[in-house]
Amino acid sequence: AAFDLLPPDPALPSVSPVKGGAGRFPGGAGRMTAALVFMILVAAVGAAAPTGYPMHAARVVASRPVCANGRSRLLRLSRPEGADWLPYRPGHVLALELADGNGVARRGPYTVSRADADEGWLEIIYRVIDPLLPPPKGGAGHAATCAAERKSSLMASAIPGDAASLGGRFHTPILEGFDLTGCAAVFLISSGVGVGPQAGFVRECFVDGAWALPPVRLFAGYREEGDVALQAELDALAIAAGTDPAGRRRFAWAACLTADTGAADTEGAADTGARLFGRTTNVAPPQIAKALVELDVPLSACHFHVIGRGSLVSEWKSGLKKAGISNTRVTDETYFGHSEPWAEEAAAEIARGLLN
Repeated sequence: AAFDLLPPDPALPSVSPVKGGAGRFPGGAGRMTAALVFMILVAAVGAAAPTGYPMHAARVVASRPVCANGRSRLLRLSRPEGADWLPYRPGHVLALELADGNGVARRGPYTVSRADADEGWLEIIYRVIDPLLPPPKGGAGHAATCAAERKSSLMASAIPGDAASLGGRFHTPILEGFDLTGCAAVFLISSGVGVGPQAGFVRECFVDGAWALPPVRLFAGYREEGDVALQAELDALAIAAGTDPAGRRRFAWAACLTADTGAADTEGAADTGARLFGRTTNVAPPQIAKALVELDVPLSACHFHVIGRGSLVSEWKSGLKKAGISNTRVTDETYFGHSEPWAEEAAAEIARGLLN
């Protein structure tokens, strides 16, 4: 099954497995977002709580920054001989556990960016939470932020050879959420480390050869230039994906920067590695409209996958609906802030940019 939820922990709320059917993303009451996975998995800030799924041995083989300022990092784990991992793909969510300096196990949910079940390794891209930034005060939000800061700092200090463990397999892999019937192009929207599983998805399609996918365009949102993650990897993917018979790139990407200012490199957006200045909600839609003309495809035949914080996901889903995109052509993953307010004007701007 695309979604595996092993016997539930009786101490945790009961959650039904997601039922996607025919490779579609689940919807309605059966839907399980990453935020809900977080609520299920993070049961304790200190010692890890018992779970209804087995944890399996893993070992750190690489730990490195993936952006210039070092705030986003990659952790690669390998499967020791005899360990019985589930097969993972980009977009799966798992529980990862590392022990701190006092031997206390720290566990949390993370989305798989890349994985190879045959070779026995997987990668996770994560954000290092700045301990100097004050967390939200009080309640579960404060506890979750403090726990995340401890876990991200622990992961950043990991070195090759360190022991870890992982378990569970939640959510739907990105590619299995797509209905490719009649799909003419795919547009990926992300914020921050959401670019990780999207890059893994692109590799799965164009390099690993798992699927023959229509053209893909990625618009990755960041605060500043130093945050731009996986730049070398994305450029390499654009080259490896090649061109179609008409000479158009099968994959191209652009970074959308909210804090930096400058003259947007809009000409490069049709090529790859462009810099656009503003939020994805206002700078990506006109470029998507431009790409539709370049690729000669109708908006209604395109699939959109959005990964990021709750407000971003809500704005894009609303904007795509306003633009007439069918719900079956939109999939998403919310990393955090799933109940935070979002801007109706941002949704309207998305629709205007796509349709004008």
